[in-house]
Parts: sequence; C-alpha cells; structure tokens
Amino acid sequence: MKNVLVILLLLGGAVALVGRMLTSMPGLAFTGALPALTEEEADCAEALRDHVETIGRDIGARGRHAPDKLEAAEDYLTQRLRQAGLTPEAFRYESGGQGALDLVCEIPGTRARDEIVVVGAHYDSAARSPGADDNASGCAVLLEIAEALGGSAYERTLRFVLFSNGALPYAGTPASGARAYAKVAHERGEKIVLMISLDSLGSFRSAPKTQSVPFPLQACYPDRGDFVAFVGDLSSRTNLTRSVETFRKVARFPSEGLVLPAWAPGFAATDDASFRAEGFPALRITDTGTWRHTHSGTISDTADRIDYEPMARVTLGLARMIAELVQKRVDLRP
Repeated sequence: MKNVLVILLLLGGAVALVGRMLTSMPGLAFTGALPALTEEEADCAEALRDHVETIGRDIGARGRHAPDKLEAAEDYLTQRLRQAGLTPEAFRYESGGQGALDLVCEIPGTRARDEIVVVGAHYDSAARSPGADDNASGCAVLLEIAEALGGSAYERTLRFVLFSNGALPYAGTPASGARAYAKVAHERGEKIVLMISLDSLGSFRSAPKTQSVPFPLQACYPDRGDFVAFVGDLSSRTNLTRSVETFRKVARFPSEGLVLPAWAPGFAATDDASFRAEGFPALRITDTGTWRHTHSGTISDTADRIDYEPMARVTLGLARMIAELVQKRVDLRP
C-alpha cells in the first residue's frame, strides 16, 4: 500500500510539473477589477458589434454549403478593409474540385520587409451555424486591428488574411484556405516569422465555473472564463511566450498561455496548425471556444451571446501587441 501511494504521489507530481511547463508564461498577468471602459474601448465595442451582427446575424451561415452567403461575407470584409485604407486582393485556390478564395492585404515593411507577421481569421461557419463566435468574432477583431494599424508603417511586413474553408469539416485539412495559403507561402520561400490566428474571441465570463479545462490542466487555469488564451505547439513556444509577454506589457486584461504537443487531440484542426505544418511559427488567440462557449459553432452561436466590451479590451490590446511585434521591438524566431 505504501508503495502504491508513493507511485501515485510521483505520478501526480509529474503531471503537475508537465502542466506547469506547458502553461508557465513570462510577464505579469493582469488580475483584479478591470478599469472603467475608455472612450476608445467603447467605440471599439460598438464597431465589433456592428461587424458580428452583420456577419453572424444578417448574413448568417456561410460557406461551401451556402456560397451566396459566403460571397456576401467576402463583399463586406473587402469593403471594411478598404475603409481601413488597405487594398485586399483575392488569393484563389482549388478546394475539392471547386474554386475558393482567401482575402489578403498587407502593409509592406520598411527595414525588415522580408520578415512577415500574418494575422488571420476564417470567415466561413459550420453548416446551419450563424457563427457569431466561430468565427465572426475573429473577423471582427481582425477588422478593428486593421483599422487601428492601417495608417502606419512598420519595420516588418504586416499581412492580414481572411481564410475560407476554415470551419468544420474543412478545418485543418488540405481543403482549407489556411492550408492552401501556407503551402504557397512555403513554396515561395517567404519568411513568415509569426502567424497569429484569431479564432473565437467573443465569450468572456467572470462567474465561477464558466471555464472548462481538460485533464490534466485543471490546476493550471482558473475556472472563470474571463481571460484571453494564447495557444501554440512546442515548435512555436518561443514566439508564443514572447507574444504573451508583450500583450501583458501593453494590455490590462487577463491572459493565459498554453503550449501543447502537435499531436494533442483537436489541435490540428485549426488555421494556425496549417501554417505550422508548412514550417511557420504560429499561434491561436482565442476565448478557448467550446471549452467556454458551448454554443460556439452551433445553430445557437448567435450575435446576442457575444460579450462586446471585454472583446474590445482584447482587440485594442492585441493591436498594441502586434504593433510591437511588427516594429521589431520583439525578437521573433523564424
């Protein structure tokens, strides 16, 4: 019996150690009461609401299953990127014998033009799902980051990409827009130093037991779904931890980081995984999806369930973080 207890204690210690290694992040995470919403954050919250309601309510379920709705989303996103002073272009590819497209625009870098930071989000949704959280929220955040950063020049190239075929059943497969785009970027020999995927960013709840976490990570995360999560695999660990550290310096909002092995269940079915498959460092920034927002990607994933004020705090924090990355104030490893 004593030997069994020793073994259990050792196993428990090993699990705790591994969990800490996978979740420990640099910088001081924000805790405590959030400050009053600024005017800039209030304006951002209203803009985010407009985007999510247009894409996730007025347009609704969109994708290969609803091509007319997908085209309406493309038109809306193109219009808003142009209003941000950018020039979106269509990246066309073939998916399952059908034509498809991603929307791409960039701000060319100055002294380090060959170093590229990609900020991406998929704009389609699962069949029958309005896709407000998954992923009109990610698109809305991308649009507001583009609005915030579009009028300036940066040392590194900043590229925005909106992917089609990023929802199930195409997510993470060769049919996805992210995989097609990453494959061509690899063939061109592009130097993408970081790909940031914005995926499900609209759910933030401060009540206890609003955040679920799979075993064995329960001891490493809060049970309140009030934080934004940075997720990547071991190959992207360095750039992920530096991104988290930068976010914590420039934003006052709770944040957590997680590094998982590439083979972790469900980890490959994402836009960021498609870039890692082509050898590029990539991470996902998310509200953790169905670990928190059980409606995400379902028929009840509606715009009225989105938490726009915390989403605005995250958006503006990410804009400041990305500005630091592309101004080369952060050392990113290609």
